[in-house]
Order: sequence, then structure tokens, then C-alpha cells
Amino acid sequence: MISSNINWTKCVGLSTDGARAMLGRHRGVVKRVRDVAPLLTHVHCCIHREALATKRMLMDLKTVLDDAVRMVNYIKSQPLQAHLFSLLCEEMGSEHHQLLLRRSAGCRAAECSPGSSSYV
Repeated sequence: MISSNINWTKCVGLSTDGARAMLGRHRGVVKRVRDVAPLLTHVHCCIHREALATKRMLMDLKTVLDDAVRMVNYIKSQPLQAHLFSLLCEEMGSEHHQLLLRRSAGCRAAECSPGSSSYV
């Protein structure tokens, strides 16, 4: 934590995967950060929770989720499609006009490692 040159005293939120190294009462990362930043709020990473849920998901449901991810990624990765989607949402009176680019329905260690995100 010291070698990263991060001013941890200003940290107010931390999201982890729930591993013992992160949550340990005496030596976990959350404990160490909370020692210098008492206002810290910790949450279990929503991407990891989603990954845990998809492990036990019925295959048909997972197929639907994977298809939805592919559709969102197609719209988001093409500027013209993203613009058309935004116009459609606006015409329909939707509160939201943009989609988040989603890498996958599940979560692999490489996607959820520090410094990476499954949402772009």
C-alpha cells in the first residue's frame, strides 16, 4: 500500500471481491485502509456478485444474458448505432439514452482484477 504512492487517507469507498486477503480482520486491505481512512465504506464488487449468480444460472437464462450482452456491445461499439439508439430512447421518452459497454455476462479473474473493469 505504501509503494503505490496513493494517499489512502482520502479514500471514502472501496470495492473488493470478498477474498480473505481483502477482508481479513487483522491484515486485510479493507482493515488497513480503514485504519488511515475511518470514513471508508466497503462494498462487495457488483461484478463479482453477478459472477457468483451466473455460476448457478440455468443455461437457457445464461444464453439470454449473453445475447443481451452481445446486443449492447454491438450498439455501443458502433458510433452510428449508439447515436441511433440514443435517438430511439429520446423519442420513446426514456430517462436513459446511453448503454454501458459490457465485456461478458460472467466475471473472470482478469476482468475483475485491480485496475480493470467489466464496464467501460
